[in-house]
Amino acid sequence: MCANDVAKPTTEACRHDGRNPVHNYPEPAREIAPVPGNLEACRELSHAIAGQEDSLMIKLWQFGVNPDDKSKVTSVLGYRSVGSIGLMNSVMVLMTLCASWFLRSAGSSGKSASDKAGIYAQLMFGAFAFTTVVFIWVVQLTIKVYAVLSPSLCTNIVLMSKDYKHSPLKLVQNSKVVFTSFSKHSFYLRSDISRFALLQDCTPISPFMNFDYNLAGLVDKDLMRIANNSLIKVCDELWVFGEVSDGVLVEIYLAQKANKKVRYFHKSRSPREFKEVEVDDVTLEDVSPWMWDWILAGKNLSRWHPRLRFYKSYPIVYPAYSKRNFYWQMHISQFCLDNHMIPLNPFMLFRYFWGDSVPREKVYTANNSIVRISGEVWSFGEVSDGVLAEIKIKKDAGDKTRYYKIANTNPVSFRKVSPSGVEFETEDQDLEQFRKIL
Repeated sequence: MCANDVAKPTTEACRHDGRNPVHNYPEPAREIAPVPGNLEACRELSHAIAGQEDSLMIKLWQFGVNPDDKSKVTSVLGYRSVGSIGLMNSVMVLMTLCASWFLRSAGSSGKSASDKAGIYAQLMFGAFAFTTVVFIWVVQLTIKVYAVLSPSLCTNIVLMSKDYKHSPLKLVQNSKVVFTSFSKHSFYLRSDISRFALLQDCTPISPFMNFDYNLAGLVDKDLMRIANNSLIKVCDELWVFGEVSDGVLVEIYLAQKANKKVRYFHKSRSPREFKEVEVDDVTLEDVSPWMWDWILAGKNLSRWHPRLRFYKSYPIVYPAYSKRNFYWQMHISQFCLDNHMIPLNPFMLFRYFWGDSVPREKVYTANNSIVRISGEVWSFGEVSDGVLAEIKIKKDAGDKTRYYKIANTNPVSFRKVSPSGVEFETEDQDLEQFRKIL
């Protein structure tokens, strides 16, 4: 808050704290009492809002409100929504004049029966218009009275009518989802492989990114095999990088069985780049040649490999959580797997955007794609603006969403809550107006 002495706007008087900028505004022409309760001040503020931002800041300072104090500014802007209702005054006057003319016409004499019938019809219309004018006037007066008593009332009414907007929501296109298959000996290339797929405008589903290395042993290995098999089914294509190992061979077989396209890539001479090769150029890693021949011939391998004996398939879930809870990423994935749901964990799949080596728009598009292919969205902890956008995508599609609170226990635990029990991040208090999305 600026200094109370508004008559002497010095640099020190308008310095808020060490973090906020210094505002040194000119001397106001006259003092205006601070809001709430000063409708004249609110009308002048309404005109200021329609102008430039600097004019608005000066008006706020004149009213004794710190422009950097978000709650105070919002309270003042509540009167702006009331002032906008006054635009209906001209319409009211016009309708009242029409109603008056209809009443005078109805009283004229010497008219024929047909003329009188027309006049009576006009009279009925005029009475309806007059009643509408009175009703609107009463509503306007009521809102103005409430605005004096509760400055934030009209602000809330206006904000509730707004749709939630977030930059990733503008990226409505879906990208091709590819399952990146490679040997554990190429584990060190996992980030480069996902980056390569993103730069090809595709969404990479990498098991070594999504689960790290078998989720560090937090869950049973058979469950990890079921998870990988389930993810292949929801992908559009399978991309093989490097040599074909025993596990890669199974993933190729599952992709061919699901009639999905399989492409092969080798590491290029250029760093962090890969080039596509033909199937004849594929090299094998500890794989019997006869099994590879059977793969190429499309024969049944289900009885020859233990991983192909898992016929279970679990649904896909998107765990949505704020960057503040980034360090719970593996525990969140473990919780999903323990509940027989296969997580597509964004903070593990995209490793916090790889230091911006990939354009943000490509990452956001890929992230929206995995939200859409997931059966459900599970929200963990406080809801941020990004989490709310992901929830909105799922809600607009008519899919299910669950909410979990992160309990302060050791080890960490998650407790299911209702939408009314969901909390928003403290720095995003404006999100409360969009609770209806939950």
